[in-house]
Amino acid sequence: RRRADIVNLMVASIAVDIIIRTILYIYSDAMREYTRTFYRGFIFHDVTFRVGCYSVSFVAIASTIASVSMVLALYYLLMKTKTGIAMRAAIENPDLAETLGIDIDKMYSLSWFIAGGIAGAAGVFIPFRMASYPDTGWNLLLRMFSAAVLGGLDNIFGAIVGGYMVGLIEVLGIYYLSKPPIYLSSAYRPAIPYVILVSVLLFAPKGVLNLVLGRRCGKHD
Repeated sequence: RRRADIVNLMVASIAVDIIIRTILYIYSDAMREYTRTFYRGFIFHDVTFRVGCYSVSFVAIASTIASVSMVLALYYLLMKTKTGIAMRAAIENPDLAETLGIDIDKMYSLSWFIAGGIAGAAGVFIPFRMASYPDTGWNLLLRMFSAAVLGGLDNIFGAIVGGYMVGLIEVLGIYYLSKPPIYLSSAYRPAIPYVILVSVLLFAPKGVLNLVLGRRCGKHD
């Protein structure tokens, strides 16, 4: 429904997500019975090549190039084009943007389309790193949200910084916490993004990158 409340839209989005995941589960189980092939829990093989004494993952390089390229393209779209400026205006002040002749509903639809495309492009690389199921994206949602909050929700480049920081903190955190004298089980690894999210919201709600940049600008002033 047009002009629906944001809470209603959020609940509706979650409901649609549950329906889609359920359909994918039914489809994968039906195809498994028909073809005797597993259609969930699959993982692709990565391609590695050697550079000197080091073994380099092709997926790691390709995913890094893809993420940087998408961020740069998104930055150019939002900051340098009329469509991007209209999208930002529709989000920041929809009433004023509509008064200026901007089609708010069209900008919202375009934003969702771009977000879905970026998420789909990122999802291409997931089966190379972990077993994939219809709800794999749902299980990664907290990590993605923590990375966005850590980098700054209003900072495009902060998404990459936040993603690498969350991954690094999660891996190193569970590595050191599993050693004596704590002996924490690796089953608690998914809890680390919760800790990151709560800590950032308490101490740096605008994101670590915005906090650092703000302090630098303050020193120059």
